[in-house]
Amino acid sequence: MKTIDIRINQELIKKYKPCPEGIKNFKEYYTDISIEELINSTRISYVDKTWLLKKIVPMDLLVLWAIDSSFSAYDLYLNKEADKYEDLRDYHYADFRHVCDSASEAMEFNYKPATRLNAKDANERREDIAGLSAQAAMICSCLELGRGTETTNRLQALLYFIETEGN
Repeated sequence: MKTIDIRINQELIKKYKPCPEGIKNFKEYYTDISIEELINSTRISYVDKTWLLKKIVPMDLLVLWAIDSSFSAYDLYLNKEADKYEDLRDYHYADFRHVCDSASEAMEFNYKPATRLNAKDANERREDIAGLSAQAAMICSCLELGRGTETTNRLQALLYFIETEGN
């Protein structure tokens, strides 16, 4: 089954031990939706979306998303006026440098069977990379100073990777 075919419902969400507010919000508006509907929902927060997506999206797509978001963050960084953002630049640069390095490391881990970790370590590494993916997207949003367009763009980028999975 491809990721795009996964249905988001209470049963799936509860498998990952959500916070009570997250499941309550989902139940208030939805019963069973597609990943596309989840990503495009205006009733589910970015944090709740990425929390679930980090659990259900395959590692290779999360790695692509981390790399893509890192490049977007770097591009935003380069296109900002230095005097307005000087206090944020060093912090964000360090963050997306870390994301790029970790995503690169994850690609090696993911595609070189000889270097694979045991199941416990692999799950921990997956959580690290998944978190970095969301972090890179948040950096983009911070560089846009909260306008929200970059978190939407980053989620649309992930949706693109999901829709083209295996092609």
